[in-house]
Amino acid sequence: MPNEQRSVALDLIRITATFFVLAIHCAAAYLSLPLSTSISTIVLLWLQTISKVAVPFFIMVSGYLLLTPTKNKGLKDFYSDRWKRIGIPILFWPLFYYIA
Repeated sequence: MPNEQRSVALDLIRITATFFVLAIHCAAAYLSLPLSTSISTIVLLWLQTISKVAVPFFIMVSGYLLLTPTKNKGLKDFYSDRWKRIGIPILFWPLFYYIA
């Protein structure tokens, strides 16, 4: 991204979503134990519930970056770029693991 400017708002959304993902995983380790009605369990359940917005945050940021109007590409260019970056590895790696 040498010619593009970074968006502080997008970076803040990414940072927030990353911390939410970490909170979900850390809370899950403690919530797998037998539940009690202690205040710590209630706080962890609340934190885990609030943190569920992490996945929609990442999806919205990805969609925004994929569909930026500054890139005037047609559908053919859009899908050919995605095929090179995503499609070929999706086909290659399962075949590699099947053969290996």
